[in-house]
Amino acid sequence: MATEKIVKIDKAAFFNERSNILKLLASNPKLLLADTELKLAGTELKPGNTYYEELKCVGYNPNTNKLFATFEVKREFGYSGPLCTAGSYEHLRFFINYGSGWLDQGSVSVNVHDIPTQKDCAGKLTKPVSYTATIRLQDVKRNSCKKEILPQVKVILSWSIPIPPNNVNYPPVWGNSQTCKIQIKPWYFTIPDLDLTKDSFIPNLLTKAQLNPDLTVNQLTELVNLETGELENPISLQTYLPKEMDWTEAVELAQKENRELDTLRLVSQELVAVKNNPELFATVQRKFQLLPEFNLLAILDNYEKTKADVSYEELTCLGLDYNLNRLTATFKIKRPYGYVGDLCHQGGKEYIAFWADWNDDCKWTYLGTSAVEVHNLRQIDKGGICYSVSLYENLEKFRKQCSNTNVVKVRAVLSWFTAPSTTNPEELNTYGNRLDEYVQLKPKSEGGDSCIAVLGGIPTSEINAISGLTTSTAKFALNGLTPDSLGRPCPFDGRIVVQGIPYLGKRYKLSVRNLSSSSVWTDVVTPIRVVNGMGFGNMHYPHSDGYFDYLSDYQNIDDILAWWNAPESGLWEVRLQVEGTTIVCIHRIRINKINAMADISISAAGGPGTGNCQDYQPGDPLNGTFVARSPVGFFKSYSLYTNIPGPSITQIPAGIATNPTGVSGDPWTFTIPVTTKKCGYYVGVTAYDRTIIDSTHTGRHSSKTVGLCVR
Repeated sequence: MATEKIVKIDKAAFFNERSNILKLLASNPKLLLADTELKLAGTELKPGNTYYEELKCVGYNPNTNKLFATFEVKREFGYSGPLCTAGSYEHLRFFINYGSGWLDQGSVSVNVHDIPTQKDCAGKLTKPVSYTATIRLQDVKRNSCKKEILPQVKVILSWSIPIPPNNVNYPPVWGNSQTCKIQIKPWYFTIPDLDLTKDSFIPNLLTKAQLNPDLTVNQLTELVNLETGELENPISLQTYLPKEMDWTEAVELAQKENRELDTLRLVSQELVAVKNNPELFATVQRKFQLLPEFNLLAILDNYEKTKADVSYEELTCLGLDYNLNRLTATFKIKRPYGYVGDLCHQGGKEYIAFWADWNDDCKWTYLGTSAVEVHNLRQIDKGGICYSVSLYENLEKFRKQCSNTNVVKVRAVLSWFTAPSTTNPEELNTYGNRLDEYVQLKPKSEGGDSCIAVLGGIPTSEINAISGLTTSTAKFALNGLTPDSLGRPCPFDGRIVVQGIPYLGKRYKLSVRNLSSSSVWTDVVTPIRVVNGMGFGNMHYPHSDGYFDYLSDYQNIDDILAWWNAPESGLWEVRLQVEGTTIVCIHRIRINKINAMADISISAAGGPGTGNCQDYQPGDPLNGTFVARSPVGFFKSYSLYTNIPGPSITQIPAGIATNPTGVSGDPWTFTIPVTTKKCGYYVGVTAYDRTIIDSTHTGRHSSKTVGLCVR
């Protein structure tokens, strides 16, 4: 049996290779697709090195449809510079597998830096520092509550080298991967038997739907008399929530499946009630007298003795989302039963309380508690099911300038069924545990805070205050990706999303004006769609005077303030006013509605035909010109292509695809392979510009193709 070769790496040489990796990538682009051992500067490095950073956890929140990945930064060097510099990026790509193959869900990048290691108030080193990346699950496949949907999720972490799309087996040079199963929230929609013959039925049903937007069609029909078509008395929405599983059902199910019943978990609700009110002892004793060998005194004694039991659930990770400035904790449930009910019944809540030691004085400050409901899941295996919850509290006031590293010790306390203490950070309940980590808050921009934090998907500190174009270091706020890999300035178009911190209890108004053509401010009153902390979306409307109410982070997890579609190109100003204060923010943004230009032609050939749409023979050389440019200077790249099998089209002289052609075009050439079959073909060019579209991406383009025949 062959043994793996162990290579000892000299620390200085190893650090030198890491600090020069971008130079290595420039000289060897194939490194991006490496799937074998790498030999860099004479030293062997195997993919998957976790000396500097390591992915620790993967989780999912079924209420918000968001995936989470938590990783640790372990060293104080090796990240391309301290705070107040560009640093480097940790890239994470997410995949999901429902059983028929891996589906790419997108990637997120997190900015990291060289941060000195200190000792905290307790004398402990402030490493590792824990970060979390968040992305919305794109492929959500639901089913009824009778069918458990437990897909596998995989996340790959790679320092400095972006992970290619759809490459689930990509081996990062520095980094690793983690997998875990998650639970998709079911839908409860059913189609009732509708009697559409009643003239008043449909109008009344629609009326009731308007008054009860959260009810399903089946629930709505129960509010309408199917005989008369008239509305019945309103019924509480609580009627339609998943029903509580009666304890007798749980006992019968356990006996049917020949498994042991955990009485302590089953009667937890009653135990809490008895502990708070001893007079309920006799009532609870009578309620459970049919349980085999039920002894309430013994169970209460066991309940009092049991502390921090992690055999059912366990907190595994805690980190801060550097892009969203939001704490996230991840935990794992380990058993198929013991969580009250299945997906068709009410489950039990897992609560997580968050704490922080803001002043490094060993004094904890309570921040808030979040929760997610979990259920009995028969298909759970030894790997468990991973969940994550975030704290939707605004941490903006704790951010500092980049001259201060602002590494903070935080704590998460997990408790099943009963919420953790909000006054004692040391207290642990019957089930659950606690976890302490160090996190780093994203610095403020040197210019101070702004009531508009993100404009068109880009942080306002990364938009040039004069030109309204992105800066060379700009990244998308929510995923950390670059709008242009070369750092060239980018304009905007489409839906401009405005985001900013809420001033709760206040109202705000957004106005815009085109400096290129007008000095008049126009109010933006487009209703916006916001998503709350439970994952439900709804519309948010302005008042008649054009002001919007600020919503809390929980009501509006992405802090969206406005949607604006610019009607024309130009240099625009966006102004936000907070009512009743002196707070006014004005930012410039360049709007570009002019697309890139693309054209191509066949000008001559050695065969019987010349020009476009002519006949050629195998072996004939094709020549022509192509145009790929932006008339307003925002060109991104081009691609030349043909559907003739064989070699690629060649530009003469060899050009760089990120440089535009001349106004009249550049030459190209291509020789038709002698093995080409007789058929119709084409040659084409696509030109891309750098305009950020709909606050999410670049890549607006135009294309042109011309045809030819091979006979």
